Amino acid sequence: MDIGEQEFRLKWNNNQPTLIAVLDRLLVNQTLVDITLAAEGQTLKAHKLVLSACSPFFHDLLSNYTGRDMVVFLKDVRFVELQALIDYMYKGEVSIAQHNLASLIQTAESLKIKGLAEPDDLSRRTPPPPPPPLHKINIVSSQSPKSEYKKVSADYPVGVPTLGVFV
Repeated sequence: MDIGEQEFRLKWNNNQPTLIAVLDRLLVNQTLVDITLAAEGQTLKAHKLVLSACSPFFHDLLSNYTGRDMVVFLKDVRFVELQALIDYMYKGEVSIAQHNLASLIQTAESLKIKGLAEPDDLSRRTPPPPPPPLHKINIVSSQSPKSEYKKVSADYPVGVPTLGVFV
């Protein structure tokens, strides 16, 4: 840019609300979804990008697997909690019955869902407890023919819902 040339700043005032509305519409219409989450024998589709942006747990998990048509089985998660957490991640809020609140927060903490798993006032935060013991999970990849699955083991803290991944 030349000296003396005027610079203009362009700003889209409704950027964030528009993006939230578009992401919600993509989810409702099942457009560009690239991951299936399963709990209690039921499934729902989502976008890896949204899950990764809202959860360090999903970010770490999904960053290591670039395959298409990924399925993540959340063994210790109730489907009603999974639906509520997906709504929360896409819309920034969710309504849930009081009797489901404690287990929803526990699941959110296990999956490290931002805004639910983090305290509001970081200055009052107590030092973190020592890391929990690790247990193995199996991650299964279907990059080869369906009759042959590639098994990969990974260590995750106890308390993180047991899951299986099919990519």
